[in-house]
Amino acid sequence: MNDQRDSALDPLSRKEDVASRLAVLSFASGLVLCCPLAGLVAVLTGALALFQGRGAVQETSWRRYAWGGLSLGVVGTLAGLLGLLVFSHSQAQWEREGRVLFSGPNNALFELSQENHAGFHAEFSGPGATADEEALSVFKDRLANEFGAFLYCNSPEVVKIEGEGPWTIGGYQAVFASVTDPTIRSDFPCEIVVERLPSGTLRLVRFEIRSDDAVIEYPTTLPNEVPQGG
Repeated sequence: MNDQRDSALDPLSRKEDVASRLAVLSFASGLVLCCPLAGLVAVLTGALALFQGRGAVQETSWRRYAWGGLSLGVVGTLAGLLGLLVFSHSQAQWEREGRVLFSGPNNALFELSQENHAGFHAEFSGPGATADEEALSVFKDRLANEFGAFLYCNSPEVVKIEGEGPWTIGGYQAVFASVTDPTIRSDFPCEIVVERLPSGTLRLVRFEIRSDDAVIEYPTTLPNEVPQGG
């Protein structure tokens, strides 16, 4: 008689054992906050633990772990998704505005140095976005002859804009390496003009780089034009 009763209880005991393991997994996953994947695992395993052990009569500790993991999982998933949304917004804001304000014509000059004329055009609005390939090749050669091989450009200070555009912003430093000796680097003052597109994205309208002898400006300094004196 007792053997039959024990045999009848075995399936329920096995279910509770599985539910207990799932509950512990749920709670452990729920402790990994701000991770949507871990939160989702906590929610699913917690719900599965409660479903698996639904036939248990007595109050057991695994239920508390299951409910705890379920609750933490919901909070962690929401927090993680919120973090991803904030990160995506920050990335979009950087792409729309921060990148140009921080580095000026850096991306444009890099694309030009790589002979990627389409990428160079994409950094501009207005006439700067339409210069033909021959004009850009000559402009690139003039930059190299005057300054050297382009390395990078940025602003040492935080740049902010206010009011209506377009905006003229100075204070950038364009760094070039000597063509004959790449270990020799020189920085030159750079100024940009930017405007905001209807989409909200900032684009370059013009930039100029100065040396002691010349000012090279784009899109003004193109073939058949002579750079102004410094």
